[in-house]
Amino acid sequence: MCTNKNSGFTVTELLVVIALIAILASVSVMGYSSWHAKYGLEKATREIYSLLMKARSDAVTTKTPYVVTIGANQVQSGPDADGDNAIDGTPATLSYPNYVINNTGNAAIVFDRRGLVNIPGNNQTINLTSTITGTNPAVDCIVISATRINLGKMTGGACVQR
Repeated sequence: MCTNKNSGFTVTELLVVIALIAILASVSVMGYSSWHAKYGLEKATREIYSLLMKARSDAVTTKTPYVVTIGANQVQSGPDADGDNAIDGTPATLSYPNYVINNTGNAAIVFDRRGLVNIPGNNQTINLTSTITGTNPAVDCIVISATRINLGKMTGGACVQR
């Protein structure tokens, strides 16, 4: 029977392995945080797009104007039964504390009974920006015209529709 007291790992070898694991973990966490910020911005843009589409659909099906109001980090939607361009009752609300919502047009978007929007000029653009730098989402803006709502990507200060 042979007994070898030199079998196993040295402290130096264990420290090298632990250092490599720590380096790999820190790199993966940095990659995850930028991916998470990008995905969150895309998700918020798509949620606002869905809220706009639902407001348009509800205006047509209920034959009641629907109002969507846009704040710095919040979007609300609801019916406008009395025609004063304000939400009547409890609005559907989406809040985004980590994003800034920029709106180039009116704060209130009103869908009439036919689902059309009266926008001064040609289009209204809504874009979201993140407080985290380095995000490059596939979609980060919404273009609203009288008859269409499209997702897009901000390029050179303009929303390029997808």
